[in-house]
Amino acid sequence: MEREYDYEQWRKVNEITDPIELMNELKSFQLKGRVIKNIYYLGYLYTEKQNFIEIDEPFMIEFEDGDHLDIEYDDFGHVRIAMNTLIVHKKHKANHIFPGCIGGQIRYNSVKIVNEEIDNTNRPLPDNQLYIDTLSFWIAKTNHDRFELFARNDYDYGMVWVEGYPWGKGKNQP
Repeated sequence: MEREYDYEQWRKVNEITDPIELMNELKSFQLKGRVIKNIYYLGYLYTEKQNFIEIDEPFMIEFEDGDHLDIEYDDFGHVRIAMNTLIVHKKHKANHIFPGCIGGQIRYNSVKIVNEEIDNTNRPLPDNQLYIDTLSFWIAKTNHDRFELFARNDYDYGMVWVEGYPWGKGKNQP
C-alpha cells in the first residue's frame, strides 16, 4: 500500500517519550497566537464522528501563515511532533469534523502526564516513570467560546477530539 506521505522522512523525526522534552519542543514552535486554518488527517480513519477521529497515521494542523504542525501518536506515551516536516502526497481535510477549531487562535497548550503500572496493551512499565498521556491545545474562537483539541494514543490508534466550552466553564479552566 502506498502511503499518503513520505514515511521515511517522517520517521527521521525523533519520537518523544519524556513529557518535559515534549513541552520544550512545543514551546520552540511558538504556537501561542497562531490561527488554525485547516486540520488534516493522513491515511485511513478507523472512526469518524463529530469532533472525534481515530487514526493510525499522522495528522496536521495548518495555520493561516502556511506553517503546519505535524503530530502522530505511535504508541502509549510516544509522540512524534514537528513543524513543517511532513511531505504529503495526499491529505484529507477534517474541518467538517472539527468546525469549532477552524479560525480559532491557540491560547496555550498542555501535556497531561500519567504514572501507570501497565501500558494500554497490558505490558508492565518501569516504576516511577511519567508518561505522556494527552496533548491539548486551548483554542479561542470568540470572546465567549473556547475549544480544546486533544490528541492521545489509545491501544493501537491515535485519537483526536474536541470539546467546546464557554469561557469560565469546563474542565481545567485556567
